[in-house]
Amino acid sequence: MKESEKTSNTNQTKNILIAAGAGMALGAIAGLLFAPKSGKELRKDIAETTSSAVDTVSSATSETVNKAKEIIQNAPVQGKSKLAEAARTVKQIAETMEHSLNGNA
Repeated sequence: MKESEKTSNTNQTKNILIAAGAGMALGAIAGLLFAPKSGKELRKDIAETTSSAVDTVSSATSETVNKAKEIIQNAPVQGKSKLAEAARTVKQIAETMEHSLNGNA
C-alpha cells in the first residue's frame, strides 16, 4: 500500500470516527431533550452522555494516533525492504541485458 493511500485511509478513519462520535452525541442529546424528565435530571443525563461521547471519541482518536505512529515507525523498514527489492530487480534487468548483448554479439 502506498504512503498516500495509508494517509488517505487514516484520514478517512479519523473522519468516520469523528462523525460517528458527533452523531452519537447529537442523537443522545436529542433523545434526552424529548424525554419527559425534570430539568435537573435532564442536565445530569446530558452531562453524562456528553462525557461518554467525549470518552468514546477520545479513545478512538487515541487508537488512530497510535496506528499512525506505528505506520510512521515501520516506514523506514518498509522503505529499506522496497529499496533492496528494487536493487535486485535492477540487477536482474542489467544481467538480462548483458546476457542478451553478449549472446547477440
